[in-house]
Formats: sequence, C-alpha cells, structure tokens
Amino acid sequence: MTPLLRRRFVWVLRVAVMGGLLLGVAAQVQWRAVGDALRAVQPLFLVLGVGAAAVGRWLGAYQMQLLLNRIGIAFSIGQVYVINLSAAFYELFLPARVGGGMIRLYKFSQPQRQWSEALAAMAFNRFLETLTLVGLGIVFWAASPHVPARWVIGAVLLGLLAGMLALHGEAKHGVLRSLLGRWPAAKACQILLPATLRAAADRVMGQAARSYQEYRLVHATALPVVGLSVAHHLLGIVSFVCLAHAIGIGAPWWVFGWIRTVVALLTMLPISVAGLGLREGSLVLLLQPFGVDASEAVALSLTVFALALISGGAGGVVELIRAVGASRPLNSSRAQRSRTAGP
Repeated sequence: MTPLLRRRFVWVLRVAVMGGLLLGVAAQVQWRAVGDALRAVQPLFLVLGVGAAAVGRWLGAYQMQLLLNRIGIAFSIGQVYVINLSAAFYELFLPARVGGGMIRLYKFSQPQRQWSEALAAMAFNRFLETLTLVGLGIVFWAASPHVPARWVIGAVLLGLLAGMLALHGEAKHGVLRSLLGRWPAAKACQILLPATLRAAADRVMGQAARSYQEYRLVHATALPVVGLSVAHHLLGIVSFVCLAHAIGIGAPWWVFGWIRTVVALLTMLPISVAGLGLREGSLVLLLQPFGVDASEAVALSLTVFALALISGGAGGVVELIRAVGASRPLNSSRAQRSRTAGP
C-alpha cells in the first residue's frame, strides 16, 4: 500500500469510527431535549467558562514562551498565543496532536531554522502538560468518593503517571534502559518486538535524552513553569465547571476535575476527527452515575466543542489574514516586473 493510500485509509477509518460512536450516542438521546438544554444556557456561566478558557490559553502560551526563550528561540507571549490559535484551527480537521504539533513546530522553528530546539521545547512542554493533566486528575479522583469504575480509572491514571515519571527518569539519567537490560524477561520482550519498532523507540528515547542534556530543559521545571502548567489546567477545570452549570448540570464541582482528565486523554487518541464521538460518549457514560441525563451530557459536549470551534475559527481568521498579506507582496512584485518589462 502506497503512503497516499495508507493516509486515505486511515482517514476513512477515523471517520467511520467517529460515525459509529456518534450513532451510538444518538440512539441514547432525545435531540429535542439536547436543543432545549442548549437554548436554556445561562449566559453568565457561559461567559465565565469562555473567559476562563481564554485566560488558560494565555497562561499556556506564557509557559511555552518561557521554554522557547530558554533554548534561544525568541517569541513574545502574544506570538505564541496566535500560533496556538492557528494550530487549533488545523486540529479541527487534522489528527489533533499530530496536525497541531506540526504547525507549531514549523512556526516556532522559522526565525532561525531551529528545528531541533523547537522540537525539544515542544516535546518537553507536551510532557509537562500531560503530566500535570494526569496528576490533577488523580487528585480530584481521590477526592471524589463516588466514581464509576473507581479502581479501573484510578489504576489507569496511576499507571500513566508512573509511566511518564519513568520516561522522565530514563531521559534524564538513562536509568530505565540500564535496569531493563539486566532482566532476562525484558530482554526477551525486546527480542519479540519488531526491529522497526525497537529502532523507533531508541530514536525517540535518544532524542529525548539529548534534549534533556543539550538544552537542559529539566531545569525549566522550576516553580514558574510548573506553576503555569497547574494554573492552566485548573482554569480548564473552572471553564468545564462553568459550562456544565450553564447547561444546568448539578453534579459536584470536583467531579469535573477527573472527568476532564479522562475526556482529554480519550480525545488524544487519533481514532476520531476533532474528538467527535469520543467526547460525547465518554461524557454520557461518566456523568450518568451522577444523575445527569444523556441529553444534558451531549449538550455539554457540544458546548465544549463549540469552545474549540471558537478558538479554531479565530486561528482560521489569523491564517486567512496571513495568506492575504503574503499574496500582496507577490502580486506587487509581479506588477512591478510587468511594468518594467513593458514596451
């Protein structure tokens, strides 16, 4: 199969998965009730939710700017914020993390073609963001006495946290590979893995280790950066709670702390388009034990998706302005050449 056919096949598969999930959700809800819930949205909580999300995005841009500046790439917070908006636009129809990541990598590396530096800062920022997301999810999970499938969700979150901390230790000190190399069972598992997969894992770990050592990004986990990451996610939880109250969902506020983590982790999976289907289905299942009707859960999901559309739409406007601005000098130069080459 050629690369083009493979990409088309993956795209069709993702659309099929999204369609199947949406059909499953549609069979459980009354769309008239969803429309009624959306029409009854409380404007004050809606504005507060949008505002908290906007401030959280600004803090996320500040965090990224600190990391970029540390490794010698000069950007202002406003520039990073605009680049993140552009990435949010492409994430609406490209694989969310991959598509947005490629856009950010291209734009962050452009001033001096600093591809390695931009990639190192982005990878470390993504690691820190995910680590904070999972850590806060565990805190709110532990504070919620009535969690559906409590120990399953807790085991998954704790396993993710342990895996990420192990990855951090491996990239910084190379401890994990040295320990695994002493275990016969680990050696046997490595032999069973395909050679291409082993080579890819070695490249990823090698790049991560070089990034830690060369750019000393581990020292960027000082209080300012970690504090920004925590504040960013806490504002995301506040936004989530405000949007839920705007719909009229009365579940305890701390429940949304771990639900947001679970939903965010699920929508990272590249098996849908813009997280559609995954977001709706997970909210219906997770909120049902708290007395939330499926129609209200779907209304909340659509409101969260509308917030993503607002960010993506703003990024689309930014990209359109840039495209128009880039075409003007080209048209001017062509007109100048035509006048110069005239009779």
